Formats: sequence, structure tokens, C-alpha cells
Amino acid sequence: KQNGESVSYYENGQLKERMNWKDDVPHGPIEEYYENGQLKLKGQYKNNNSDGYWEGYFENGQLKIKANIKDGKENGPFIEYYEDGNLKAKGEFKEGEKKCGWIENHPNGQVELKKEFINNNQLCKSNKYRINGQLRSQWFEKKGKMHGLEVYYYENGQVSWKGNHKDGNSDGLFEMYY
Repeated sequence: KQNGESVSYYENGQLKERMNWKDDVPHGPIEEYYENGQLKLKGQYKNNNSDGYWEGYFENGQLKIKANIKDGKENGPFIEYYEDGNLKAKGEFKEGEKKCGWIENHPNGQVELKKEFINNNQLCKSNKYRINGQLRSQWFEKKGKMHGLEVYYYENGQVSWKGNHKDGNSDGLFEMYY
């Protein structure tokens, strides 16, 4: 059985990966590097699952991602950047699901997805936008499940289709418009 640290190298002799093993599964710290020697990612494994704080980097050294992971699923604060340093996504996960308060941006800086609480934190309203800032779709969630009206829009702003959800299931008639 493989136990302890393993190290691998690129053909040019540059360190590629350093990780730890316990009973043939990843367990403990891991670091991966680009061929130019720049750190690619660092994190932790616990019994073959990603676990703990992780960071990822672009080949130019710019921070790409910071995430907390528990039992292989994102859990807690999360932030991701584009290679130019602009914010791509920020929010919090709970057991792999994006929590309300989440925001994602297009590469041009326009908001792509925004999830915010409404009705005294009873519902989470999600708006998804096109790269030009125009609303693409809107839906609501209650306790992490689709709940209420969901609407998609054509580029001209007219409704494409809409329908209702209740506790994560379709509820009633869905209408499509041409």
C-alpha cells in the first residue's frame, strides 16, 4: 500500500506534483505546479476527498480561486477570478450548493448571476443576465429548492417561457411564447 509523500517531475526536471497518501488514497497536503515552476494549486485531501482550504493559480501567478471544501464538496466562502484579476464569482457554498448572496460576472465585468434574499430572507431571488446587462432569466428558491415563478426572456426583452415551482417541483402550467 502506498503511504507517505509522492513527488513527480516534468521532463525538464521541474517539480510537477507533491502529494501525500494513506492506504493507497490521497490524504494530506497536495501541491501542483505548472511546467514553468509556478504554483498551480494547493490544498488538502482527507481519505480521498478534497477537504479544507484550497487555492488555485493561473500560470502567470495570478490568483484564480479560493475555496473551502468539506468531504469533496464546496462548503463556505468561495471566490474566483479571471486571469486579468477581475472578479468572476463570489459567494458561499453549503454542501456543494451556491447559497443566496452569490454573484457571478461576465469577463467584461457585467453581472451574470445575482442571488439575493427577499421577503425577510424567506426567498432567494436569482437574476441571470446577458453579457450586455440585459435580463435573461429570473427564478426564486426557498430552502435551496425552486419555489415560485421562473421566467426566461428573449433578447428583445419579451417573455420566452414561464412557469411555477413549488418545493423544487414544477407546479401547474408552463407557458411558451413564440
